[in-house]
Amino acid sequence: MMKATRLLIIFFITSLMLSSVAQAARLSLVGVDDLATGSYSNQPSGFTAPSISSKSGFGGGLLLDEMVSREVMFEIGALYLTREYGSSGGSISGVATDSTTTTQHVIQFPVQLKFRLLPMLHIGVGGYLSEGVGSIDSQDSTNPSQSNSSESYSSANIKKTDYGLLGSVGLSLPLTMTTHFIVEGRYAYGLANVYADPNSTGLTIKNRDIQILAGFTFALGSHR
Repeated sequence: MMKATRLLIIFFITSLMLSSVAQAARLSLVGVDDLATGSYSNQPSGFTAPSISSKSGFGGGLLLDEMVSREVMFEIGALYLTREYGSSGGSISGVATDSTTTTQHVIQFPVQLKFRLLPMLHIGVGGYLSEGVGSIDSQDSTNPSQSNSSESYSSANIKKTDYGLLGSVGLSLPLTMTTHFIVEGRYAYGLANVYADPNSTGLTIKNRDIQILAGFTFALGSHR
């Protein structure tokens, strides 16, 4: 899957270079507030899923919009995200699991078709591929003074690669002829089971994320 990630990066850079010289395009530099949570299903006997609470995790990145028509744009991007969430109330065989705050760092590659509904309003539909980087950090919520613990994705039985559907709605506010300020809300609906399931219990965990993006868009060519 790392090969696929490298190919996406090459595709993004190539599209940026071609767009800047061949056709109208817009490059956006954005910050991201990611509110992460998850969905549990196929829970095995004796397992009670914890309650998941979203926490703000900040990141940022680049988005490239290529103009398909006056009302339609094709977007690709690369975002560095921090997924942070709390978990409590779970149990295994009647034994309560620790209440923890977990932090993951991922690089997400969104792909969308964006439709302009009004001069400053658009919606988008598409998908994403993401790859975990670094380690997974955990903090005991009942004892904040205790130092964080870190472990690899494989040790935590979590898969690095995730993919899913993406929907968005956003506003683009003109500042100059070539620069806009953008605010966008996104919902990422994970389709992949990110639990490695070493004991083949059938447990399924899928990611869910609400993202708030804000930043600046710069025109790279003439717009129709």
